[in-house]
This record gives sequence, structure tokens and C-alpha cells, in this order.
Amino acid sequence: MKKLKMIIVATFVLIILATSLTPGFSASDLAPEPVKIPILMYHHIAEIANTEMVVTLDKFRSDMSYLKNAHYNAIFVEDLIAYLNGVKELPENPIMITFDDGYTSNYTYAYPIAKELGMKMTISIIGWSMGRSFEMDGVTPIIPHFTWEEAVEMTSSGLISLQNHTFDLHSPPGKSFAQRFKVNRGVLPLAGEHPKAYERRLTRDLMRHSIDMRERLGKQPEIICYPYGAYTKLTEQLVKNMGFTGSFSTKPGVRTYASLDDLWEMPRFNVDETTDLSTLLRNEN
Repeated sequence: MKKLKMIIVATFVLIILATSLTPGFSASDLAPEPVKIPILMYHHIAEIANTEMVVTLDKFRSDMSYLKNAHYNAIFVEDLIAYLNGVKELPENPIMITFDDGYTSNYTYAYPIAKELGMKMTISIIGWSMGRSFEMDGVTPIIPHFTWEEAVEMTSSGLISLQNHTFDLHSPPGKSFAQRFKVNRGVLPLAGEHPKAYERRLTRDLMRHSIDMRERLGKQPEIICYPYGAYTKLTEQLVKNMGFTGSFSTKPGVRTYASLDDLWEMPRFNVDETTDLSTLLRNEN
């Protein structure tokens, strides 16, 4: 038996050596083929599309039906990460469908369509507003956000992935919406803020939200989605140090993904009521 094991090991070693000595073969041959992936960005679904951040239900259903009929295959960012790590294949014509903020309309309208059409969707959620229809004062109304229970239901379906949109940094300059501490626009540093103080403030917020998501959903978020698309080079470095794998920006465009480094500042197309997906995607191919 011992002799047999030695023969098997020796054979395995010879195979590796023979492969590595094959003319033209290198470690780069194991790298995945670069893949071009458009990312769509939605926010809220409502009866009236009164801003560029809102689409009607008819518009959203039409968009998803178009993608399905045009043979696009919606993927999670986790699928792309696995592909770039060489452990998973991607379907033909991959596309990402993302939502920002975590509005109840995502659960009420988008989620049923995801189930109906088998479309994967990614929602970046704000921590403090989960399940709320008012600011922390209980008086000032906000667009309702879905609950943690609804989040669990959606992620358990295998069709919805949730990512980190900060716990309480999705606020304009001034006091934050939830905890009422001073903030700049989104995650941007305060005027004159020492880099170490900024690091502590940013880390405290993002890690609180990530830990909460892991405890409630059983999964650590991989991506930070920057509120308002605002960030700095220092922000990106600090987020990397925290262990995130990439970031969503609001810059328009399509990227070709060849390595994990390409997952930072991922561009996305904002989709509003007037966006023609067929024209948009045709122009980017």
C-alpha cells in the first residue's frame, strides 16, 4: 500500500512538471478570460417617476423583460468574484442589476419580478433606516425601507444579494440622519478632519453595518456602495484595509473585468424612466 501511494505521488509530480515545461504554458494561462459586464443602477419604484432616481413599475417590468428576452443573464458581484478567483464560470451575456438604499418598493415590486423571471438582483442597504418610514425623530417622513425580516426572506431565495451602503453616512453635509453626529456628504472626510480620526469614524460606521448584516443574514457583505457616489482615494484605501473586495460607484460606463483589482470603483448606469435599455446596452457593446 505504501509503495502504491509513492507511485501515485510520483506520477502526480511528473504530470505537474510536464505541464509546467510545456512550451508556451505559463501561470497566466490559468487566469480567467476578461469579461465585459454592464451594471444597471436603480433606486425606488413608484407610481410616478418624479425624479431620476425613480422608475415606475411598468418601466421596471419592461426593462427586466427586455433583458430576459435579449438573453442577458443577471449575476451577483459574488459570482464575478468567484469567476475572477477561478472557481466559477459565468453565464453568457452577464449583467448586474443593482438597487441603492433598500426601499420597501424593492421588496414589494422588484423582488416578485426577480422570482418570476429568475433574475438575480443586488441591493445596497442603509443600516439605520431598515424597516423605517420616519427619521429617528419619529416625525420626519422618509421613503419606507424594507425590514430585516424581509431582507432575510429575499436573500434566502438565492435571487437577492445585499451589500453595504453605510450604517449612517448616507446624509448630506451637516448632521447625520440617524445619530445626529456631524458628517460631510456621504463618506467624505470632514473639513480639516485628521486622517486617523476619519479612519476611526469610517471604520466604526462600515464595520458596525457589516457585522450587523453578518449576524442577521449569515453573510458578510463584500462590496461598499458609496452614498451619492462620493469618495476619495483615502476612502478607497481604508475600505480595502477593512477587508472589502470592491466598491460600487455612480460613474457611468462599462468595464472589462480581468482581475480582482477591477472590482474597485465599479461603474454603473443609472436607469430612469426615460432610459432605453436596448439603445444603452447596444451602444456599450
